[in-house]
Amino acid sequence: MKKILKITVIVVVGLMASLLLASQLTKNKTGMLAYTIDLLNPFVTMEEVYGKVPAEPVSNWQDAANGGQDYGYHVKTYSKSGKNRTVQVATFGSKISQDVKFLKIKTKGQSVRSYDYIDEAALPQKVLKAMEENK
Repeated sequence: MKKILKITVIVVVGLMASLLLASQLTKNKTGMLAYTIDLLNPFVTMEEVYGKVPAEPVSNWQDAANGGQDYGYHVKTYSKSGKNRTVQVATFGSKISQDVKFLKIKTKGQSVRSYDYIDEAALPQKVLKAMEENK
């Protein structure tokens, strides 16, 4: 009985350590594996990040559902505390509008849940400062 308990504790601790480490390994990865790991990882929390609207998509593909064109963008983002990371934002049926300069993105790690267009006045001061320092 003690042996089974010991093995169970080792497996649980190992799994928890793997999940905690996984969130660090997926940072700035824009692939589907990072997206999926962060989506399923209970240790990764929802967060709002901010980024400049990219000029052009890095990828595009035909939508399987309606035959339209979808686009993928790599966006360098900053959290409210000024920490940066790159996320991939996918748009369905149209490109990101170039009329607005900034995005407010809701993420769970690398998993982008939604994004909104915002103007510079809506950026937190630490984000604006970090963007200016990293031009």
